Amino acid sequence: MKGLLILVIIIFLVIGIYIIINAYDLSFEDKEDVKTFIVRFGKWLFQVGKNVKDVTGYAAQQKWLPAVNETNDSNKAVVNYIE
Repeated sequence: MKGLLILVIIIFLVIGIYIIINAYDLSFEDKEDVKTFIVRFGKWLFQVGKNVKDVTGYAAQQKWLPAVNETNDSNKAVVNYIE
C-alpha cells in the first residue's frame, strides 16, 4: 500500500512537470527556461502543499460521527420502579 501511494505521488509530480513544460513552452537547453521551470515548479509545489494543508484542516474540523438521537438511544438501560 505504501508503494502504491509513492507511485501515485510520482505520477502526480510527473504530470505537473509535463503541464508546466508545455504551458510555458520550456526547453531545458536554455538556462533561462531551466530557471523559469524551477521557479514555476516550486510555486506550484508550494501551492499544492498549501491546498493539502487547507483541505486536511477543513476535513479534521468536520463532524464525522452521526448524531445520537436522545429519544431512541438503545444504549440506555431501562429501569422499572415498583411503587
